[in-house]
Amino acid sequence: METSQMNSRIAVIPARGGSKRLPGKNIRTMEGIPLIGRTISLLLESNFFDEVFVTTDNQEIAKISKEFGATIPFLRDKNLSDDFTPTQPVISNFLSELSSKLAIDPEFCCCVYSSAFMLPKHVFSETFNLLTAKNDCDFVATILKYSHPIQRAMTLNKVTNAVTFLNPENLATRTQDLAETYFDAGQLYWGRSKAWKEMRPIFDKTTVGYPLELNSVVDLDSQDDWLKAEELFKVRNFQQ
Repeated sequence: METSQMNSRIAVIPARGGSKRLPGKNIRTMEGIPLIGRTISLLLESNFFDEVFVTTDNQEIAKISKEFGATIPFLRDKNLSDDFTPTQPVISNFLSELSSKLAIDPEFCCCVYSSAFMLPKHVFSETFNLLTAKNDCDFVATILKYSHPIQRAMTLNKVTNAVTFLNPENLATRTQDLAETYFDAGQLYWGRSKAWKEMRPIFDKTTVGYPLELNSVVDLDSQDDWLKAEELFKVRNFQQ
């Protein structure tokens, strides 16, 4: 079967149905619209992707995703939809099946989480440009800066409440002289499809980071997270 690369850059939203920490998260309404619907709309309105896909094991998520314009060519296998399956094999399997079942072989794939509905549209093109600027770069990840130098991190003894600095040698260094540090923002990963299929590490020495503004990122793992996201979303819309 001949394959096509007409869809040279696609977005894939992984959205399983069995979220334990926040049940029904992907289709829960954020200001009247299902969460995944907001993210699909954002991706489509960016006019940057040849196609927006959703990989899910859940019929209701699939139905709602289609209503908002996403493509769901097949349902995800249940063995890739449990609490312990990381993102990498999910995207790898999706791209392999897209090739074998539909003869679609995109060159680039952006994995976008359903919680990324607050991202500015320009992030998609700017992160993509970082990926293609270097031939040896397999992945680009969105990152956030730690608000305080982690070189001053400490542990807390839960029995005695005693604190212990992890790097006491940094106590004499001014905070402004310590290197800025970042962590994975968990919003999107651009990658070359070949790298996804071969299960190459998302984070290795060739990975490029794209710092995000804190007010464009929400983490949705609890009811408190959800309420904070709603408030942030309302404030942003009011300011616009």
